[in-house]
Amino acid sequence: MEQKKEYLRGLHTLRFFAALLVLLQHCRLNLLHYDIKWLDGAPFLRKGGIAVEFFFTLSGFLLTWLALHEFKNTGAIRIKSFFVRRAYRILPLYFLSVLLGYLLLAVVYPAVTGTKYLGFTVAEGLPWHILMLPNYVIAKWGDTAGALFSLWTIGVEEQYYLFFPFLMILLLRKRKVLTGLVIIFFVYFTAYWVTRNKIFFSLPKTVWIFITTLKFHFMLTGGIFAALLFYYHGAFTSIIKNKAFQLAAWLLSFVVVFFPNDYDKSGILHAFVFSMLMCVVSCPGKKLIDIEVKPLVYWGAISYGIYIFHPHVSYLLRFMMEKSGMIMKAVAALPWLYYLAELSVTILVSHISYTYYESYFIRKKIKAA
Repeated sequence: MEQKKEYLRGLHTLRFFAALLVLLQHCRLNLLHYDIKWLDGAPFLRKGGIAVEFFFTLSGFLLTWLALHEFKNTGAIRIKSFFVRRAYRILPLYFLSVLLGYLLLAVVYPAVTGTKYLGFTVAEGLPWHILMLPNYVIAKWGDTAGALFSLWTIGVEEQYYLFFPFLMILLLRKRKVLTGLVIIFFVYFTAYWVTRNKIFFSLPKTVWIFITTLKFHFMLTGGIFAALLFYYHGAFTSIIKNKAFQLAAWLLSFVVVFFPNDYDKSGILHAFVFSMLMCVVSCPGKKLIDIEVKPLVYWGAISYGIYIFHPHVSYLLRFMMEKSGMIMKAVAALPWLYYLAELSVTILVSHISYTYYESYFIRKKIKAA
C-alpha cells in the first residue's frame, strides 16, 4: 500500500496535546507568582519541557518522511524548495512574536510600570532573534526574556534545518539512510551527553547552555522511525497494527505525561515512546484509539500559533487580574478559570492568526512545494 505523502492521520491531534502541555505548565508558573497553587504537584502540569521534546521528535519524523517521499517521486531533494517552504511556514509567525515581544516588554511594560522587564536591551537581544538564534539569548541572559523565551525552540528547529537536506542528500546517494541516521544519532547523542555532563571538559557557561539547547538527537530519533516506516513499510506496519504494540505505545505515553520523569534524565526514552506513538496514530488501518477527531485536528493545525501566542495572552489575563480585585479573587478561589481562559483566548487568537495571517504564507508554501 502506498503511503500518503502530505498528511499523516492523528499527528495534528498529538501536536495540539503537546502544545496544551506547554500552555498548562506556563499557566501553573504564572499563578505561582500570585501564590495560587492548583494541583501543583500534578506531573501533567510540569511536562512543558517533554512536550517541546515531542515537537523536536515530530519535526524529525515528518522532515525525513517527506524527504524520502520527495526523493522517491522526483529522484532529488530540492534544497531551495525545502528552505522556501520552511521559511513560509515558520518565519512569519516567529517574527510577529519577536515584534510583539519587544513591543510589549521593551516599550509598553516600562512605560506603564516605570520598571524594566527584559534582562537585556533591545540592541543586545534583537540581533540574535533576527539571526534565528533565540536559544543564544536564553543561554546568555537566562529566564529574563518573558514571552520571547519560548522562541528558543523555534531557533533549534531552524538550526536543524540548516544541515538536514544536505544530510539526506548524502545518505540517499550512499543508499544508507537508515544506517546513516542510526550512526549519526549515536555519535551526536554521545557528544551531547559528554558535553552536557561535563565529563571530559567544561565550556564557558553561555556556550555550554547554548549547546545543551541543540537537542538534535530527538529529531534524529524521529527520522530513524520515519525511515523504518518508509523502507520496511510492510513488516513495520504489521507490528504497528498489532493491538498489543498499540496498547504499549499508549500506556507508555500515559506514563510519560502523568508520572514524574526522574527515570529518564536524557529524555531519549521519551523520544522512542513519542516515535512509537506517531507511527501508531499515523499508520493506516484500524486503530485501538483513533484520535483523528474534530476539533482536535483543527486545534492541532493551529498549534504553532497556540505555542507562540499563549505567553502573550497570559500578559493580558494577568493584567486583568491585577487591575480587578474581583477577577483576582475569582481566580484564587477557582484557579481552573485561569487555565480555561488562557486556553480559550489563545485558541481564538491562534484561529484568527491562522485564518487571516498564516494562511497567506501557507498558500505560498504550497505553491513552492
